[in-house]
Amino acid sequence: MRGPSGYSLTELMVVVAILGLIGVTSITGALEQWRTEQSSAVANELSGWLGSVHRAALRGKRCEITIAPDTSPDPLTGNAVAATAREVDDTDPIDNGCLAHSPLVIHAVSSGTSFTLTPRNTTFSFTPRGTVAEASLNPLEFRIAITTGGAIHCVRLMGLLGLVKIGHVAAGSCHYRS
Repeated sequence: MRGPSGYSLTELMVVVAILGLIGVTSITGALEQWRTEQSSAVANELSGWLGSVHRAALRGKRCEITIAPDTSPDPLTGNAVAATAREVDDTDPIDNGCLAHSPLVIHAVSSGTSFTLTPRNTTFSFTPRGTVAEASLNPLEFRIAITTGGAIHCVRLMGLLGLVKIGHVAAGSCHYRS
């Protein structure tokens, strides 16, 4: 007659080690995916806001945009003002809605999440003809990264008509879909 059978201590330790490796791998992958989604959300908010200001400029006044007006080199955080817009010709009493009262506040990430937006302190304008006024900035590219690491997304304002594209960084350069 045989005694009770079971797993040896070595077998149990191997199983626990394998489960631990699987757990660490899945947590790391989930964190990387979270960072990618956060970076993408900021890029989408910036892109949408730029499009809104561009459309507002088409109504008749030049709209000047300042990206990340904070002069501090510290990263931005969720719910921080990442860009502002103002009407350049404010002598006309008619407000064309350059979003002067509606700065870009990043709501897509929590207030505890910090991110970088480069370049900072950049100013450019959309004209009533729908063009980007500063040709020297053409194309203008912003990179967005969650400061705890992870994927970097790009937002490019290109051409005189100010077309906005969103891409991602791979091997140090931005790649956009055609």
